[in-house]
Amino acid sequence: MQNKEKIGILGGTFNPIHIAHLIMAEYALEELNLDRILFMPSGNPPHKDKNLIISNDDRKAMIELAINSSEKFIFSDIELNRSGKIYTVDTLRILKETNPDNEYYFIMGEDSLLYFDNWKEPENIVKLANIVVARRNSGSSSNYDKSYLNDMDKKLLEKKAFLEKEYNADIFFLTMPNIDISSTVIRDRIKSDKSINYLVPKEVLNYIKEKNLYK
Repeated sequence: MQNKEKIGILGGTFNPIHIAHLIMAEYALEELNLDRILFMPSGNPPHKDKNLIISNDDRKAMIELAINSSEKFIFSDIELNRSGKIYTVDTLRILKETNPDNEYYFIMGEDSLLYFDNWKEPENIVKLANIVVARRNSGSSSNYDKSYLNDMDKKLLEKKAFLEKEYNADIFFLTMPNIDISSTVIRDRIKSDKSINYLVPKEVLNYIKEKNLYK
């Protein structure tokens, strides 16, 4: 019989995976005392332009290279190999059916929480997993940023209270350092022949160069 585990789920297109993804996963692992984190790339996400996403094989290869040094970071192709539109609630049902004793923690960004009640079956998502929201740390921000972050904090707390009352959700806030890195920025820098050193793991950087990706 499998022991109950606390499993984090970090989804996304990972186009490409970068340092901020790994730092977010590490913080979640430590703060929530998780046993493992699944890195789960989407095959056909409903809100992304599939023409901007490179092949599944390339994204898989880069994720595996990026997480190879951590035994607690695991690649999952549960969404990568599914056809049609992919929704979080369907993925969570599959995970729960496969390992019903595990406790799942679905990691999302701040903006996702604000629109969470527009997702497919939010009332069932929160039954299948705890919600973890990665928040930016306002401690080292400029006054302008602090004003924005304070406003965001207010919105997040209001939404958290609403979802907990409406759906009996378990929502955790994960405070992150401010790391202004995105896959879009990385792709744009590559197209402009600018360096992406230190924005992605060295192994991923070498893979992108060898495959001539995002040109």
